[in-house]
Amino acid sequence: MPPAAYSEAVGLDLAQTKRLIRLQGVADELLGAARRANEPAEEASVAEHLDAVMTEVLEVLQEADTEMADEFRQTVVEGGTGAGSVDPRAATLIGWLKGAVAAESLEQRMEADARAYAEARIEQEHPIGFQVVEPRRDEPG
Repeated sequence: MPPAAYSEAVGLDLAQTKRLIRLQGVADELLGAARRANEPAEEASVAEHLDAVMTEVLEVLQEADTEMADEFRQTVVEGGTGAGSVDPRAATLIGWLKGAVAAESLEQRMEADARAYAEARIEQEHPIGFQVVEPRRDEPG
């Protein structure tokens, strides 16, 4: 695949994937905090932090892949706006991030394998280097 087509096909680059993994770690901690929250003020604080993480995830996705950003907005941001505990919202965020990172990693691994296979086939079909040739002998005429 040519470099231009490859860059269009990949949703997230390595830096964006790493950023989502870090945000997943933050979301994991927020889920723990939500489960430990005993007071409405504590739960409101967790919800505020959760909204900030969701906003940051959405920023990463909008830079990388608008379809993914739309899916995240619909599934995670708008899907968990009902009243009640922040636990389900945090769990949904973590689940979505885990799935997104796994899918991106799989896609990147498959594309790397395909490139390596193609390069190996090209090298196999068109060897690079010198070929041994029998010396030319002038026969007496």
